[in-house]
Amino acid sequence: MTYQSIHTSRLLLMAISFVTLAVGQSGLAAKQPASDSSDYDHFRLYNDCRPMGLSVGVAYSSGPESPRGFTPMEFKLLVDRIELVAEDSLRGEHLYMGPYTGLRSDASHAFLEVSVDFMEVSAKASAVAISLRYNKVVTDPVSGWKDAAITWRSSGRGFGSGDLGGNDLEPIVDRLTDLLDGFLSEYLRVNVEACSG
Repeated sequence: MTYQSIHTSRLLLMAISFVTLAVGQSGLAAKQPASDSSDYDHFRLYNDCRPMGLSVGVAYSSGPESPRGFTPMEFKLLVDRIELVAEDSLRGEHLYMGPYTGLRSDASHAFLEVSVDFMEVSAKASAVAISLRYNKVVTDPVSGWKDAAITWRSSGRGFGSGDLGGNDLEPIVDRLTDLLDGFLSEYLRVNVEACSG
């Protein structure tokens, strides 16, 4: 390929990109559902206000300068605390079905995944990443195959002192609670009629 043809190809690609951008901004392009669209929210979160399963995953790692890791008992207590916070949030709205144990073909059996990843970086620094993922059973219109798919997600990050035990967990629990409250607020808004009946 010569320099002339490469240059012409780049100009053609730039022109196509410009036209695509201009058409998209003028409203002539196919519209994607807006995040505040009721149909889009219905797809993401509607479940007829039925209870959902709960899957909680907690991971911990320590950096090379970290003075210690969790003992098995400390880690078990940490996991239990995270599970209890998530379970209590769902129970408070009568949405807790139990631990998620596997895919069920009935679309009423959605589940919420809660993942909390801790990293103790040093004696004075720790980090946490929290993510929530709401999964519904969806059906492929072509094959008819049903499977779980993440239809809603949220996440947050935080930093703290190096000691992840005791009171230092409270900011993490507070952040998890905030994320769960945000999920439940959106879920209940979308399912308002089903939940009030």
